[in-house]
Amino acid sequence: MQMMTKFMGAAVLTALLAGCSFSVGSPRNERVADAIKEAIENEGLEVVEISFEEDEDDRDIYHGQVRVKYPDSDEETDATCEVTVNEEQTIESSDCPGVDGVIQARSLENTIVTFYQGRNIEVASIDMDWQENGNFTGYAEVPRPGTGEMIRLNCQGAPVSGGVDWTCNE
Repeated sequence: MQMMTKFMGAAVLTALLAGCSFSVGSPRNERVADAIKEAIENEGLEVVEISFEEDEDDRDIYHGQVRVKYPDSDEETDATCEVTVNEEQTIESSDCPGVDGVIQARSLENTIVTFYQGRNIEVASIDMDWQENGNFTGYAEVPRPGTGEMIRLNCQGAPVSGGVDWTCNE
């Protein structure tokens, strides 16, 4: 099977969190965690564990840990996050690369499956994982044309402006 290369648009949690606001009430750490949890859950992920603490030197910065997974998966991902809150108690920016990576990996899986379906090739199994360097590695199992024998394609992806450039080959 020949190598396939395609470009995929990327989902980015950071853009979704900017502008999230939270109500006055419980301690700010909990309110920031609740706002982040809601944004993550809106992306289809389940938050297994989350905690945020105010920065010792800057009250508008929060550092936290998040453990997430997709509801249809047992695989959990831990991420370190940083959130900046403005005076209006609105999340101004957030950086959770591990969470973004999980979302992008699932999106890349869907892109690869759709690509092969468009060529009348059913993907039997796929698993793409985000690496801390921002790249993706994994595999897709597809039937070999003509024989139907299942083959495992090694897949990889690299971020490019606005998405991921990916390839799969034997």
